[in-house]
Amino acid sequence: IFIAATQMFPRLDNSLWGDEDYTTRRAIIGQWERNSEDELRFRKAKWTDTLFYYKNPNNHVLYSILARIAHQGYSDGGEPGNLHFREPLLRMPAFIFGLGSVISLGYLLAVIGFRRAAIGAMFLLVLHPWYLRHACEARGYAIALCLAPLALAFLIKALRRGRWRYWGAFGAVQFLLFYSYPGTIYILVSISLGALSYIWITNKGLLQSDKAILTSRWFSSCTLAAIPAIILMAPNLAQLQEYFARARAQGELNMHWLRDNLCYLGTGMPWNPWDADNPNCLFLAQTPVMSLAILAGFYGFILIGAWRLGNAGCRWILFPLCVPYLLMLSHSLIGNVLLYHWYSVALLPFALCLAAIGIEYLPSRIQSIRLRTQAGLVLLTALLIPYSLHTKAQRSL
Repeated sequence: IFIAATQMFPRLDNSLWGDEDYTTRRAIIGQWERNSEDELRFRKAKWTDTLFYYKNPNNHVLYSILARIAHQGYSDGGEPGNLHFREPLLRMPAFIFGLGSVISLGYLLAVIGFRRAAIGAMFLLVLHPWYLRHACEARGYAIALCLAPLALAFLIKALRRGRWRYWGAFGAVQFLLFYSYPGTIYILVSISLGALSYIWITNKGLLQSDKAILTSRWFSSCTLAAIPAIILMAPNLAQLQEYFARARAQGELNMHWLRDNLCYLGTGMPWNPWDADNPNCLFLAQTPVMSLAILAGFYGFILIGAWRLGNAGCRWILFPLCVPYLLMLSHSLIGNVLLYHWYSVALLPFALCLAAIGIEYLPSRIQSIRLRTQAGLVLLTALLIPYSLHTKAQRSL
């Protein structure tokens, strides 16, 4: 957490970029506009703008609410040289949830039963360039990074213990996750598929009455999440449908996009440059041998992690960890929906979860607890050093 905080804190007062600026002007603070008499007047954003402005789906509503509250006490003092906003205040909710995402990822692995892998996962997360960018950006992605692992962790607790407090927490986190970033719908659907798979297929020891009880509690928690989501997001989803009908929201998915997106998930950088003339555009093809080695190791450990989960009797957990990415790609292919690479950033904790479980496999074969711990730390350090060096330039941008 200290490493994450020291990396993110200097970024809090960076200037706002496109989507941050758009949301701040339209839904959080307001903007200067000319009235009918051609006079400049500051139009303050209303709370209805914060909750329901969705002509472009840049307004991640839950984040806009929290950012507006965090910025509420700021005043420019009436001085013409002062800005109408302060970036650190607007980004403070992201900073807090960004730090929380490190804890939630470790908590998820501990709940699954891989406590030693939790340490590796948290280090991988804070060294990932995509995390560093989105965990302190004035958008809803930081909230999604934090809540996505919590949703799965609370579901696992609820299925294992059956207590209403875990089902209630699961339902509440589902709503907050969707309200923070609707793109997490793929995660929510996959989590529910995993829950039903566990209840009716994977767990052979459950009686029919127990299956019925667990299913009813799952349905109740999902209903608890759906009711406020429908009430609060219905006006926004109608605007979102209009947005999808525009030409700018449509695009074809191809292998070049898939290659770059997998590279982003692994290293926070694409394979080929998105702008060859931009000096800040770093890409993996500049160092192909090292890049391929890191990508092969990253996805190799993910495959090992998936294999370990299957052998550990947690096959159903692969639904929420792997299926969201497939659903996102399927939606794009079927609906001709344009996907920006950062739409998949909410899936980053799940990828790192599997990678960390895979990394922990070799030390787990050692019988001695002391030697197992030492070997795990040595292996983790040996992997993190080249990864950190390779992604250092991207993290410094």
